Amino acid sequence: MAHRYIAPAMFLLLLLSMWVPAEELKLPSWTEQARYLVFLMLSGWIVVVAFIKVGLRIPSGIECTLLAAFLLYVSFSAVWGVQSADSYIKAILIFNALVTSLAIANTLTLEQSLRVMFAALSTFVVVCVLVALLVPSIGVDSSWEHAGKWRGIAGQKNGLAAYAAYALIAGVGLPLRQRVTPLAQWGALVGRIAMVGIALLAVYMAGSRGGQLISVLGVASIVISRLPKLLQRLALLTGLLFAIPIINLVSTTFVVDADKIGVAGITVDTNSRMKIWSYGFRELQGREIFGFGLDSFWTPERLTSFKSVYGWVLDNFHNGYITLIIEGGIAGFLLFLAALSATYLLLVVSVGNVRDKFIGLSFAYVNMYTVNNLVENEIGRSTSLLIFIFLILVFSIRRQVYQHYPGLQKADAAYLHGGVRVHRGRLPASI
Repeated sequence: MAHRYIAPAMFLLLLLSMWVPAEELKLPSWTEQARYLVFLMLSGWIVVVAFIKVGLRIPSGIECTLLAAFLLYVSFSAVWGVQSADSYIKAILIFNALVTSLAIANTLTLEQSLRVMFAALSTFVVVCVLVALLVPSIGVDSSWEHAGKWRGIAGQKNGLAAYAAYALIAGVGLPLRQRVTPLAQWGALVGRIAMVGIALLAVYMAGSRGGQLISVLGVASIVISRLPKLLQRLALLTGLLFAIPIINLVSTTFVVDADKIGVAGITVDTNSRMKIWSYGFRELQGREIFGFGLDSFWTPERLTSFKSVYGWVLDNFHNGYITLIIEGGIAGFLLFLAALSATYLLLVVSVGNVRDKFIGLSFAYVNMYTVNNLVENEIGRSTSLLIFIFLILVFSIRRQVYQHYPGLQKADAAYLHGGVRVHRGRLPASI
């Protein structure tokens, strides 16, 4: 079966997407190139096997079509950028992420993909914790701003915190496999509890506010997905009722003071990111529609210009949505927003109608990814674990819903061919 060939390659691919070689190891300069080569070889293996076994296609569903169109747009945007080798390489890697994710979604079920993700996350987080404890010169950050923060082999504390948060939520939300004997079942439960504890420790010791935030968000999402239908609908109705007052509160209390953002009396220090964001939007004037193109904003000239004003420079906006607007313009941003909105429509309707724990975990992961993009540019990281998780889930969710509502697949097919059929007690075909 295809999953026997693809699951191990996916496991290795995800591990490789999380590992960042530590400078303390003083590895040869060709190590990074070798890492990318192995990454592409694993991706190629997955794509070839999937193509042979089931073919390669974009799954049905408006969310899948829009997301694929968005990634193609981002890849193509390198054409009107600075046209450097780096931007073209990144375009190829983003296209590779699209094709690889489609191959995985076409061959593995949502459950199989989530279990491989959990296995890779658990393995990586455990290794990171061991490295932090046993080899602190590598696993513990010693820089002046992050001294004492755990990073393991993730390269930085934010990376470890994010991966540990995802492992934590999978540990809480992923159903245990049924074992043959009660003793084996209890052993699996103890192992799962231990993994949750290790992930909690990693999130705490990494000291990343973003990692802690998405951990809380993930747990809340799991809880919401498992509430009785009546409570879910009451919560949704309450949210809609309070949406206007909340928007009004935010709009009337939103304050920007230097590098601090204040909302309703709560102040958040952006750590100088406001300077970078303001500079990006000032430079965007005249290129609002299509942006600067993929990986084409921070040219040597702009780096020098920024540094001459502030005395320092960081070629990263640390915000996926702002990066998308700067590089992809309004067109790219709206395309992503449409894909994300369609995904949420499918998730909200599915969570409210399908009592499926795998869809509930996917709901949590998509929420975490959406929020994490506020503090890190995960949208543009073509070889990052989190972009692969997001893509694979979006391309897989609808097929999981089909298992509960077989009539929906026929209704979708009829809708695509110009006819709409409504089945009593089934999800609407327009999802």
